[in-house]
Amino acid sequence: MIRPQDFEVQIHTGTTGTTVSVKHIPTNTSRTHVVSGTERVGCVRDALIAELKGLVFRPQDIQVDVGRAPGGDFIRVLHLPSGITRTATRKEASEFDLLDEVLTEAFAKQTRD
Repeated sequence: MIRPQDFEVQIHTGTTGTTVSVKHIPTNTSRTHVVSGTERVGCVRDALIAELKGLVFRPQDIQVDVGRAPGGDFIRVLHLPSGITRTATRKEASEFDLLDEVLTEAFAKQTRD
């Protein structure tokens, strides 16, 4: 849901200037922006991706816990509205990996309901 491959980026240059379009593939939501003379294409792209990620989840809806266990440090990611959680040791997965799994399941559950 939030991995780079979940976003399709297109940059077009024409007579009216440069246009950046970003599509979030899992939700089929897209944003487009015409780049002004003072903006950088990469910054516009990043802003559009951030906006689309903001439609997928709110940071305040995510709780991340880190702890120690006999097998090593662990990370737990909890999506508060749905109660969906993922836990793994740091050597098994990163916070980003777990967050992506949680959001994918939350989206699938929301789509089913």
